[in-house]
Amino acid sequence: MGRVRGGEDAMQKADGRRRADADSRRWRISSRQAFRRVRRAYAEGREGGLQAAYADVRWRTRGIRPLLALADRMYPVTEIIELAGEMDRRIREDGLSIACAAGVERLGLDCDFVMSEATREALAASPVIVYGNHPTMLTPFFVGAAVRRPDVRLFMLSYVGHLIPSLRAYMLPLEIPSRRSWVEWRRGGNRRVIAHWLTQVLEKGRERADAKPTNRQILGKGAQHVSGGGCVVIFPSGGGRKDKAWYPGIGHLAGELARDPTVPEVFLVPMREEGSSSGHVYSGLRRSGGRRRDVGGLPRIRVRFAEPQRLADLVNPGDNARAIAAKLQANYEEIFPPARSRILEWLFFPWRVAWGRSRA
Repeated sequence: MGRVRGGEDAMQKADGRRRADADSRRWRISSRQAFRRVRRAYAEGREGGLQAAYADVRWRTRGIRPLLALADRMYPVTEIIELAGEMDRRIREDGLSIACAAGVERLGLDCDFVMSEATREALAASPVIVYGNHPTMLTPFFVGAAVRRPDVRLFMLSYVGHLIPSLRAYMLPLEIPSRRSWVEWRRGGNRRVIAHWLTQVLEKGRERADAKPTNRQILGKGAQHVSGGGCVVIFPSGGGRKDKAWYPGIGHLAGELARDPTVPEVFLVPMREEGSSSGHVYSGLRRSGGRRRDVGGLPRIRVRFAEPQRLADLVNPGDNARAIAAKLQANYEEIFPPARSRILEWLFFPWRVAWGRSRA
């Protein structure tokens, strides 16, 4: 009798699995439907909506699975979406600074914040513009963890607010032109191109022919926030590891504040993220998602904040935005000299040696 019952139980379990498989096949969706669902969740920005839609797409679409697997090998899409969901929850519950620190810790990345007491005091309570390089996707979150004040606002690309809806309360969202794959490739290679392509897929049909008017309005809102005593964070180079000419956005921001006689004393605090790379961050993401990589040999990330400087001492109200941006960049590179190319160093080494000897 026991064997008969055992056989019946096995048959019932097998029947249950077959019914489940049949239901799964019946409820599978096409790739077009999958993209439509993910786009809808992305646009709505509900808590956990994008993560649930993405997970649903992964098991209910056979055709899209190989594409997602290939994308994950080149760019940690799944881990980024999972981290975005956790950051969304933490920001909502604990605020920006605590959530940013927790997110960095989750990835297993060590980060030191270096600043003087004068800088700490300025960042804590003064009207401040924090600006500097943006070598990795985590740079805004490193700065968010370091600047512990509730009125900090980050200039960030608008799509980040769809990935992390609760971050919108701390964002000044900037738009980018739809066609800029070449720019992304120059800044970060194929991985940046893939990330840009994915955002374009999610935002298909969105009209963004000219982002400048919208961005000018957002820069104006940032200036109003600082004039009211707040703190804003902006990355003038637009991202990437290479030191290059800054966009004029910081010039519009600083110039508007300099030309307003009613604005209180504003401080500028340059910052620089060092010892980090996209590969560094991707390793942390893959390890947090269960795909372990050895990150023990990577250097500790350091975010250095310079001494606070009075905006009135650096910005001439009569200059245009590009001139102000160029002057601020020159001042920044005096504080944080840009990294030199090792290839160029090697090519010009004989010439420098010869020049040095001739001068001696």
